[in-house]
Amino acid sequence: MSERLLTLGEAADRLDCSTRTLRRRIRDGSLPAFRDGGLVRLREVDLDRYVAANVTRAALIRSGVRAAGVVLPTGARLWDASE
Repeated sequence: MSERLLTLGEAADRLDCSTRTLRRRIRDGSLPAFRDGGLVRLREVDLDRYVAANVTRAALIRSGVRAAGVVLPTGARLWDASE
């Protein structure tokens, strides 16, 4: 089983972001990575999962899905201003 490993630079190029941004995502636990000697490496499959999860979350938020599974019609509010 051969898994492609990416350097921070390669992953940053794929996401069109900085290596600094990736380091923050790794530090906060949202992007899995490991050290190979002195280098930080990411599995390609983990990067793909990270992208898929974040694209899905952004699409759901735009479509009106909110925390705790509450679904609101686009533009709706949790409360009525007249109350």
